[in-house]
Amino acid sequence: MISYPDTDYRYIRITVWDDGGNQLLNLGADIYIIEDTAGEIREIPSVIEAKTEKSDKTEFVIDLSHKNTPSTSIGFEITEANFKRLVTIYASNTNEAGSYREVGGGTIYSINTPTYSIDNEILQYSVTRARYLKITIENNNDPPLSIDAVTVVGVPEKITFYAEANSSYYLYFRNSNVSPPSYDIKEWFSYLDLNSLIEWNIKNIEDNTMYIPPGDGRPFTERYPALIWSAIALVLIVLGIIILATMRSFARDKKD
Repeated sequence: MISYPDTDYRYIRITVWDDGGNQLLNLGADIYIIEDTAGEIREIPSVIEAKTEKSDKTEFVIDLSHKNTPSTSIGFEITEANFKRLVTIYASNTNEAGSYREVGGGTIYSINTPTYSIDNEILQYSVTRARYLKITIENNNDPPLSIDAVTVVGVPEKITFYAEANSSYYLYFRNSNVSPPSYDIKEWFSYLDLNSLIEWNIKNIEDNTMYIPPGDGRPFTERYPALIWSAIALVLIVLGIIILATMRSFARDKKD
């Protein structure tokens, strides 16, 4: 299969180079139009906080309200025109120094002149699950940009499963020690008619009173390393005292 840009010509001529080999006979071809359909996305409520202006950069934090919120792009609402700035995006579940990791970045710009106009104020990045996004904008020697608001977009995550009539279902979650399940439906999920599925909303989230946390399977020495080192230190002190007392007793005996 060979892909090429969209064209509205009636005829397409194809040339196959033999490169000295045997000529290919009975060649044929089918032509397809492949249409890419954008996946479902949703805007995530976000709040700008902790904005700081430094000598050559602007930094601010975006709070998405919940931990592990999946996001894929961020758009900036900027008042100024005719700018071009490098942006770096960091993410973390805790708004603490040293906890952020870099997840993406790029260049935002807006050029508007009598002869040329172009702009890009949206940056995309790989799906990132975090509550906080820290944005760094390199200003160099230019004044900071006036960012009125941001729009963070993510892909909604849903659970698809078989459901029987007159049945109740419970979803257990927030156990980080459980490995993800694997079902056959993942192999043919992309062929389902999603419009025909019944959509449910999760309600009445409650603590599972029957849940018993699993025991710590680590050895005793790994669970309490400080206790082990303290015991070793105590043994060394006791041995030191015994050795010192023995040496003093030996010295007195030698004088006598």
